[in-house]
Amino acid sequence: MRSGLIPINPLRGDGVTSLFDMMTDLDRFFSHPLFNLNPLRTDIRETDNEYLVEAEIPGMEKQDIKVSVHDGVLAIRAERNTDVKEERNGYIRRERSVGTVERRFALAEDADEEHIEARYENGILRVIIPKAKRPGKAPREIQIH
Repeated sequence: MRSGLIPINPLRGDGVTSLFDMMTDLDRFFSHPLFNLNPLRTDIRETDNEYLVEAEIPGMEKQDIKVSVHDGVLAIRAERNTDVKEERNGYIRRERSVGTVERRFALAEDADEEHIEARYENGILRVIIPKAKRPGKAPREIQIH
């Protein structure tokens, strides 16, 4: 039984994609956290009742951030599209960029996937994952036959 949330590392082969598979798509290869100068920095805390994931995602709008859970994996994905057009003193500049950052975490067995909440404020995404309430069973005597 594992405890807590475990970051998934694609380079170890426990993630969605291996490094070899990413090399077939150079955009995915160079957007990997290994090459990303601004990775999604994440802190994970555990209390008696919940897990708290805090991810630094400065400069993003709430609608550009997606949090999902599927088959025991929590995924946080943020995508930024910028388009700058500037004209002055005879110079014309137009630049576009797209940046995506994503982290995945294997949820603990006691995570209550149905009641996960997320809040984004001041560049910090907070994901609250309650622990499932499991009723305690009263001890009972086992009869010997």
